[in-house]
Amino acid sequence: MFSTLPDGSQTGNPWDRVAGPWRFEFDLAIAPGTVLSPAATATANGVTATVESVLIARSTIRLNMTYAGLPDGAESWTAIATVLHDGKRMAVGSSSSRLGAAGEELTTVEGTDNPSGPWVVQIDEMVGFGPQDQIRLQGPWQISFVAP
Repeated sequence: MFSTLPDGSQTGNPWDRVAGPWRFEFDLAIAPGTVLSPAATATANGVTATVESVLIARSTIRLNMTYAGLPDGAESWTAIATVLHDGKRMAVGSSSSRLGAAGEELTTVEGTDNPSGPWVVQIDEMVGFGPQDQIRLQGPWQISFVAP
């Protein structure tokens, strides 16, 4: 099917359907990650933050966090956090709250090739999101664990 342009020329429709079947082949390199369940905790201002599990990979660090003792009034919470390892500070780029539960998944913007050694998850502030307003709790929470 062709379309006529204002200058009189014709062009093909990029959205025409082309009959299949289609087959795509490609190689996908997958670098293994390290999974730990440190259950490491820190408490500040009556709130306990726990690193339940962590995935350490070349491209990202993913932390499953739980929180106990958070005040009422927020539907979800997120940590303003950084991850420290091997002399490097890795910013948390995203979080995914588990609505209805006091927990979230934190994901860094970079990872590491070397998971071994000491780790620190530093939460500077907890931000609660409620129907009316934000609730802000100052830290810091410094959660330490060691990867083999």
